[in-house]
Amino acid sequence: MTENMFGGLISAEIKNLSKLKHLRLGINKLNGTIPEEIGLLSNLELLELHETSFQGPIPSSIGNLHALQRLNLANAGLNSSIPEEIGFCTNLTYIEFSTNSLTDFSPSLLRNVSFASNNFSGKLPSGICKGGNLIYLAANENKLVGQIPESLRNCTGLNRVRLEKNLLEGDITNAFGIYPSLDYIDLGDNMLSGVLSTDWGQCKNLSDFRISGNMISIMPEYLGHSEGGRKDK
Repeated sequence: MTENMFGGLISAEIKNLSKLKHLRLGINKLNGTIPEEIGLLSNLELLELHETSFQGPIPSSIGNLHALQRLNLANAGLNSSIPEEIGFCTNLTYIEFSTNSLTDFSPSLLRNVSFASNNFSGKLPSGICKGGNLIYLAANENKLVGQIPESLRNCTGLNRVRLEKNLLEGDITNAFGIYPSLDYIDLGDNMLSGVLSTDWGQCKNLSDFRISGNMISIMPEYLGHSEGGRKDK
């Protein structure tokens, strides 16, 4: 039922659809709050409520959706923090929360994470790449501070990272590792410093590398030898 003209509220009676596996209600005119009863859909594997007009928080009952694999709440009018209970969704591999007014989030064993264009403040969670599963990370255009979490260094499966337009700081000389699949990374417009490690020369698939608007002083010559490598000083 995605991309229709549905409006109004999601009824609490949705709890009766106990065998439902896929719920696609994105790109509609739904409003009100997401009901707590949605957490009773124990067989739900996919939940899409993106591009809607909800208000209020993400219900903590979503943590009861242990079968959930994909969650898309992008541009849904949501505010407050992301409930820690989402960490109980151990099968969740894709999460999209971009373009809301969310203010906090907690790490979990996820593969695709987007918190872009929110109001997140504080530090990136130290365990953002707990278990090494993370492939895609977009936390750009927030108010994040502090240093790059150490767990990202060992997250070798990364292929795309967007952390630009935050308030991140610290020496990144040894903050990153070797990422064989990484093709895009944007660290621009932060307050990062240091020297780029020689490890970057081993990221052979890196085609777009953006670090402008920082205090990073040296770009290793060998990086320009990577096939297709684009440098943004």
